[in-house]
Amino acid sequence: MTKLWLVLVSCCIFIFTLTAIGQIQNGQFEGTVTDQTGAAIAGAKVTVTNTGTNVHWNTVTNGDGYYQVLELPVGTYSVGAEHEGFSKVVTAAEPLDINQALRIDVHMKVGSLTDVVRVEAQAAQVETVNATLGGTVTGAPIQNLPLNGRNTLDLALTQPGVVPIA
Repeated sequence: MTKLWLVLVSCCIFIFTLTAIGQIQNGQFEGTVTDQTGAAIAGAKVTVTNTGTNVHWNTVTNGDGYYQVLELPVGTYSVGAEHEGFSKVVTAAEPLDINQALRIDVHMKVGSLTDVVRVEAQAAQVETVNATLGGTVTGAPIQNLPLNGRNTLDLALTQPGVVPIA
């Protein structure tokens, strides 16, 4: 009887912890590095920098000019790319939220490494990597929304795609 009870409790613990696995608190950047003609630049050094803490992550593009930096903490980031024979490019700072995958494509111009091109504006970011909807509830909605019964789970209804179950 005690073995059956132990197996039952172990199964319940396993099932309830599966939902915690899906909770991700980090984000990622990915994209391609190309030249003016749209050809991929292989071996370009890509640096993703947290503008708030000045911590940076380095990677190198593959043969298709693709780069990816995973497990980045929430913050505001800029992406820089450099390669021999091209001017260094640094993008404008972009905010990265929880479980967000931002695609930043970098277009480099022929020049020397001493030239730095700063990209001040990007096109609107569209989520092309992750098909889920999400958002972050900040302090202002928590303080300003009238919560009937003070149920904090009602804050989830302020996010896109959340529907209450009857």
